[in-house]
Amino acid sequence: MQMPLPNFPIRHSFIAIRSRAISGRLRLQPINTDINNMKRILIGFLSAVSLFIGSVTAADNQQNATLVEHSPRASQTIDTEGSVTVNQVKINYQAQTGVLELNNEDPEDPVIGMFYVAYFKKQENKPANRPITFIYNGGPGSASLWLHMGALGPKRVIATQPGKTQLAPYSLTNNQYSLLNVSDLVFIDAPGTGYSRFLSTATSQQERAQQKSQSANNVYGVNGDAQAFSQFIVQFLTDYQRWNSPKYLLGESYGTTRTVVLAEELKNLNIDLNGIILISQILNHDNNVDDPDLNPGVDQPYYLALPTYAASAWYHHTLPNKDQDLRTLLAEAERFALGPYALALQQGNNLPENDRQTTADQLYQFTGISADYWLKADLRLKGPVFSKKLLSSLNETIGRMDTRYHGSSLDNLGASASYDPNVSVLTSAYVAQFHDYLVKTLKYRSGQNYLAFSDAIHTWDMSGNSKERSFNVLPNLAGVMKTNPSMRIMVMGGIYDMATPYFAAKYEMSHLPVSAKLHNNMVFYWYDSGHMPYVDELSLKMMHADLSAFIF
Repeated sequence: MQMPLPNFPIRHSFIAIRSRAISGRLRLQPINTDINNMKRILIGFLSAVSLFIGSVTAADNQQNATLVEHSPRASQTIDTEGSVTVNQVKINYQAQTGVLELNNEDPEDPVIGMFYVAYFKKQENKPANRPITFIYNGGPGSASLWLHMGALGPKRVIATQPGKTQLAPYSLTNNQYSLLNVSDLVFIDAPGTGYSRFLSTATSQQERAQQKSQSANNVYGVNGDAQAFSQFIVQFLTDYQRWNSPKYLLGESYGTTRTVVLAEELKNLNIDLNGIILISQILNHDNNVDDPDLNPGVDQPYYLALPTYAASAWYHHTLPNKDQDLRTLLAEAERFALGPYALALQQGNNLPENDRQTTADQLYQFTGISADYWLKADLRLKGPVFSKKLLSSLNETIGRMDTRYHGSSLDNLGASASYDPNVSVLTSAYVAQFHDYLVKTLKYRSGQNYLAFSDAIHTWDMSGNSKERSFNVLPNLAGVMKTNPSMRIMVMGGIYDMATPYFAAKYEMSHLPVSAKLHNNMVFYWYDSGHMPYVDELSLKMMHADLSAFIF
């Protein structure tokens, strides 16, 4: 999932919580006795503590909690067992939930604790050779509960569908589309989200705050974030002895940006990936349709978003030709976007008035928004304005992450949408169910608040391979593909996604500077859904089939 903020396309990932049996501190009082008495007392005390720890640990891990035999950090993790039925086949698995502290050369230096939930299929002849997929959402500043509880984990939240509303109690079900049928799964929360925290052992509160702030500054950026994830994966592969497993990365929204930079980081460490999976892709910040008005002269976001505008207008029945076939409409919108529309925008103020009027008339046919309004907007509508304008006659706003969703406008006179009805209707169910799932099923308890979103985006360093501009990681991806020519790439998204429009992903990948042979390593899938394709069960079913075929 992506952050519900209008200034950057995201989606949809902590103080490290060390498992401890005793919540308070036990203090020994001085005892005036001889050495033998002291020995007996000490032995008795240690025995009592041992029994106490054992009883508390057993209580915390009651029911189906068991120790995973390959767990290297049992003191920091909770281990449970479960099963899920996928394609009518029951899969027994072991789940491990905890915090992995990133290694630091100086043990006194501040560290980062990254929260994760890992699922390992049981009864494998060669578990080390089974594929393993590292999964995260985006943001920047989104936890991984969306992909975990919405698409790939063993349990799935029943998402509220467009035009519906829902309050607690929410529904959780066996996820028959879990990816456990083909791969072990590791869901990772980015630093500052979920239970992933910045740590410090400094004695004063002020020094701890300064050190945590500095750690955040080091991580909150395109490169620092990828380096933290790279360190997590290296430690995980070592701890769980999975270096020889087929390895995949799966990220959503900004998570696709992270995936590309992370793949490059791993390649530099001689870790070749078998494949990367990009859901709701954003690899070039210049194609961001949230605020392209801040980047005048770069018109790509406007015409690359047009097919999504057309699909949204079709869905909400605002097109002049209401009987038009959706697939035909999208094909025509794509051709118009790269042809007459792009040519018109590239001429800027030099566009002849007759051509300007003709372009506005055609945009009306594709969106149902009047030609006069398009002319007033200089033929350029950014995403938040389109969200507000499409159903403005009804005083309603459509979603950003999924334009099928709509809700009452917060400000009927406002020029732009001021919230996302899609995020508003979905978030509470995911957060509530994940909290329950953590405690009741995974047996994981924390005194911290699970952060579905952080405010990282406000201080994020968007520069990637150039400090002079916001990220464009297409050169990074091209480099990884050239140095690892067997790596395959899967791109998927929803046609109703206005946060990261699907046509922008097609455009980006068609401009990737690699050979035609390497282009053949890429596959594309577009679903009749939004930024999180999996909220729609039919799309999720197709996603699962496509993902299962991709991972082997």
